[in-house]
Amino acid sequence: MAHAFYFLWLVGIFSLLIYLTYKYGKLKRLKILIIDDDETAGLFLSIILEHLTDEVLFAKDGLEGVNICKSNPDIDLIFMDICMPNMNGIDTTKKIRNFNKTVKIIAESSIIDNKLVDDMIKAGCDGYISKPINNNILYKLINKLIYKIKL
Repeated sequence: MAHAFYFLWLVGIFSLLIYLTYKYGKLKRLKILIIDDDETAGLFLSIILEHLTDEVLFAKDGLEGVNICKSNPDIDLIFMDICMPNMNGIDTTKKIRNFNKTVKIIAESSIIDNKLVDDMIKAGCDGYISKPINNNILYKLINKLIYKIKL
């Protein structure tokens, strides 16, 4: 059953990509940074995004994420876990916004707390997605922030 679901999910993604490529030309390949202390969650997210990117960078905490972001100013999109050791997502976002105002940042967390989400948006995140990540919601959010294609 899981194989059938995965197959249908892939068919849906590739159909959407073929349609978008046909209608709008080649989609920009994104350079993505995932800042998450949960290695498995980061790996899962990178698998979901593999058709949109040629390069995914990983950071296990906010300090490492800030350093990677400074040394890679061409990053298009950052996925920011909220709760991390050394530096949380709010402080990490504020530090990144000090030197990069244009990169898109999506906050992500398994903790659904409206105040925490509001704090992330105020810190400079462009959007929020809850874990476990729903692929359709994720693609719509990326489209809204990056591609801006009306579907």
